[in-house]
Amino acid sequence: MKKSALILTTEKRLFEACPPFLLSLIRFFAAHGERAYPVGGCVRDTMMGREPHDWDIAVTTSPDRTVELCAMLGLKTVPTGIAHGTVTVVFPDKSTVEATTCRTDGEYNDSRHPENVTFTGKIEDDLSRRDFTVNAMAADLDGTGRSFEIIDLFDGASDIEKKIIRAVGDPEVRFTEDALRILRAVRFAARLGFEIHRDTEEAVAKTHHGLHKISRERVSSELAQILTSDSADGGIRLLVDLNILGVTLGLDADEPLRLNPSVQLSSLDSTLPLRLAALIMSLDLDGDKADAVIESLKLPTAVSDECRLYLSAQTADFEVSPVGARRLRKAFGDSTYNLIALAEELSLCNLDSASAAQLYHLVARSEIDGDCISLRQLALSGDDLITLGVPRGRAVGEALNTLLEQVILRPELNTREQLADMVEKICNYSSKNE
Repeated sequence: MKKSALILTTEKRLFEACPPFLLSLIRFFAAHGERAYPVGGCVRDTMMGREPHDWDIAVTTSPDRTVELCAMLGLKTVPTGIAHGTVTVVFPDKSTVEATTCRTDGEYNDSRHPENVTFTGKIEDDLSRRDFTVNAMAADLDGTGRSFEIIDLFDGASDIEKKIIRAVGDPEVRFTEDALRILRAVRFAARLGFEIHRDTEEAVAKTHHGLHKISRERVSSELAQILTSDSADGGIRLLVDLNILGVTLGLDADEPLRLNPSVQLSSLDSTLPLRLAALIMSLDLDGDKADAVIESLKLPTAVSDECRLYLSAQTADFEVSPVGARRLRKAFGDSTYNLIALAEELSLCNLDSASAAQLYHLVARSEIDGDCISLRQLALSGDDLITLGVPRGRAVGEALNTLLEQVILRPELNTREQLADMVEKICNYSSKNE
């Protein structure tokens, strides 16, 4: 069968892109009668003219033999997934590659993991168990050792040319085996700018109930990758169209969700807390449901807290003035710029582009001027206030906050002399009363 021009070009590009240490490992395996095949994403990305970021290899050796051959080459290995045939190979430059023994999978009883695996050493078996055709291609070192030959059993190259995400084999079987593949289909389609094949899309409707069995951490990871990508909007729209956004967010699967079509997540900084907050707001979820979404995703505490901070923008005051800028900086600190962008995108407080631009300028001016926006920047400390006659305890905090409010209104007041005078005049305390 004649090779397509795309495959011929990929064979050359992949060989040229292959890291030298990995190429040495592949040649070493071949010299010992074994094969190590670059597989999956590195082949797909090269075929699409992209630089591969991750290199994985499928090997014909058992895990023990893989470790043995690597040791002969002076390479360290880590048994990261030894039960499923995966060892991580560590190269001298500290880069790593996952080497997984070619295998077949047993039955999937939890919609995620096979009950057992059988090491076969056949690349055909490895490719047959993969999720999508664009990820089910491998590269084999040719007889000269100076090029690769692409192994494409499921027309992945053709699907790349057609810009299609299509399951390997029966899509219902693939999604029933591992329901997380449903979210992966969305992620790949959005990230690559592809469409999901009709048969694969129809299988989602029949199998998406399996997503309930997937750990929330894994679901959260896929959603995070969708939300933080350049194609976040396309990914979220796909989740809506496939009727799986609700279950992805941990909401009632039958609850209708209406996405605000005017909100463009990709216009915001690509951080998870910011874009998740924007998504929650664009769905017009109330406070309880918003909190339920954040809790259900099992996010790190710092991410959850930052997301809630952005959600509070719904009640923030976006006064376009120097004082308004200082108040925003006081309330939101380093997140202020992102918060203004969020408010502009969602038209909070009717903040339009011109007003947002002016507010950006005022915030930047405040930063440059070094305006006091926190208690620690006040020219007087709590100990100073006690010396000035403020009783220890809650009164100190109340006095400090009163002083800060005055300084927010008039930054030039932040001197020891003027603050001390305010303690007596505004806070009604004085060292003379001691």
